[in-house]
Amino acid sequence: MVEVQRPSFDISVAGHRMKSGVWRIDARLSFRRHLRRGVDTQLLHEGRIAFLKAILEENSRGRMQGATVAKVFLDFAGDKRHILLEGGGEEISD
Repeated sequence: MVEVQRPSFDISVAGHRMKSGVWRIDARLSFRRHLRRGVDTQLLHEGRIAFLKAILEENSRGRMQGATVAKVFLDFAGDKRHILLEGGGEEISD
């Protein structure tokens, strides 16, 4: 599980094995209530980058446990979607 708390946003990402080779990742990014209506571009970019890094970290954790596919359920500030990550070799660097 990856949790990031910044003054402007919160990120929560958790994963677990669903079935053979499949890792489910639930990922949520939320902006603080006072910022929801007026999130500036720089803050939005910072939130997105931190969100993607947390998802890739959890994906890597699943790969280390034998997963070959990750189903990612996203909640990006209320916009809900899901994606499928297949393959491997993703690297994370700062």
